[in-house]
Amino acid sequence: MAETHAFEGRWSLITGGASGIGLACAQALAQEGSALVLLDVDAAGLAAARSRLSSLGVAVETREVDVSDAAALEGIAADLDARGVRVEHMVLAAGVLQPMHGIDTLDLAVHDRVWRINYHGSYHCCRLWGERMRVVGRGAIVTVSSVTAQRATPLLAYGPAKAALENLTASLSVAYAPHGVRINAVAPGFTLTQALQDKIDAGLRDADAILSQVPMGRFATPQEIAASVRFLLSDQAAAVTGTTLVVDCGWLAGSGWQTYQPMPRR
Repeated sequence: MAETHAFEGRWSLITGGASGIGLACAQALAQEGSALVLLDVDAAGLAAARSRLSSLGVAVETREVDVSDAAALEGIAADLDARGVRVEHMVLAAGVLQPMHGIDTLDLAVHDRVWRINYHGSYHCCRLWGERMRVVGRGAIVTVSSVTAQRATPLLAYGPAKAALENLTASLSVAYAPHGVRINAVAPGFTLTQALQDKIDAGLRDADAILSQVPMGRFATPQEIAASVRFLLSDQAAAVTGTTLVVDCGWLAGSGWQTYQPMPRR
């Protein structure tokens, strides 16, 4: 069992912190005493998150920002430095989904935006706050990848961007390790965030078709992803760096099963 207030007295920065997996991670860390810096483009979502999380008795800073804007992130980093806020933990959960198109029909602006948010935004944050952790000799980072990084899918921008993010995570783990900083990735499978629910409701994703490929027969929850992130950030994972933890209700393991026979069911 995790120690109560294991993150007390520490600051955690979370991108995409206004909703979904990012908000679930913020709540999990706040419940253990971490002060929070939440970054997101959703001003209203940030305000709601701040109100909700402040009720847990922790300090909550919010900044409305597009993580692909390197200059804006540099300004936030400088402001936090000036105010004595030292980030020790970072969760890079900002991300956007993409419509399914072939390479001939996927709009290049959509493709490039997926890369700017899902890969470059995490790169910028590592360059800023990862380097600050390296200088002081302490810190832990979790990037949010996806099982689509490890299997071929029709998501021709999203999957490759997440694969690049996993490679970046592993590469930085080697550079940071001598300086007391760990960096790992978590790779969620199909997770029932509001963004996925919206696509299901709009007919853009088929819940039954998805779950037919999932051995556990259900979606993961944002809280389950957050529990894995909390572990990777914690001192319980002090010997873990450069790895990707898959949290997908078995989808990756079972993805080839139905080539041979139906998925086992109770």
